[in-house]
Amino acid sequence: MLDFFRKIFRFLFGGSETPSPIEEKTPPTPLPEPAPKPQAQPEPPVDIPGERENEPDLTGTFSLDLLTVTVVRFDHGPADTLGKLYINGKFQCYTLENTRSGKSLIPAGNYSVALKTSGGRHATYQYRFKELHKGILALTGVAGFESACIHIGNRVEDASGSIMTGTQVQRQTGGDFREVWFSDKAYLKIYPLISTQLEKGNPVVFTLT
Repeated sequence: MLDFFRKIFRFLFGGSETPSPIEEKTPPTPLPEPAPKPQAQPEPPVDIPGERENEPDLTGTFSLDLLTVTVVRFDHGPADTLGKLYINGKFQCYTLENTRSGKSLIPAGNYSVALKTSGGRHATYQYRFKELHKGILALTGVAGFESACIHIGNRVEDASGSIMTGTQVQRQTGGDFREVWFSDKAYLKIYPLISTQLEKGNPVVFTLT
């Protein structure tokens, strides 16, 4: 009886006697994983020389009663000049002088050293180094170089007619310009040796070759 009514219902309202198959849903296609971003390649290591505290000493006899500071220039470039600084023949540090834009080097010869207690650099160093600083190490008697001195700096832009100190030498990448590194360390190494003598009233001879 139930089947009879089902047939009457399908005849009036339509439909199929066989059930419709269940539609299988296709799983969504997974999105492709984003390609990994290329990692930045590390910079190639810079060939930095180690500290050269073992430079050979100067030959000759040096008096214990007179402090002699000697700068031996050994490498002249288009914009700067490198040197080695000795105190009584013992190697102390490297030096860098500016010859850029037509600037000339301090003429070779013998000069005196004095503690200069005026000028902006003196005030800066006094604030920076406190009791250690007694004055700028100024070269006296240098014709045409009123402000010639020994000071801190790394490259030619930091000097004008002066001598900078450093424990290492390095060439600037892609150029002929040289740099001296760890300038503070070199300066603080030689400064007490020179300033102590000057404070005692003892002469200090500065020789440039």
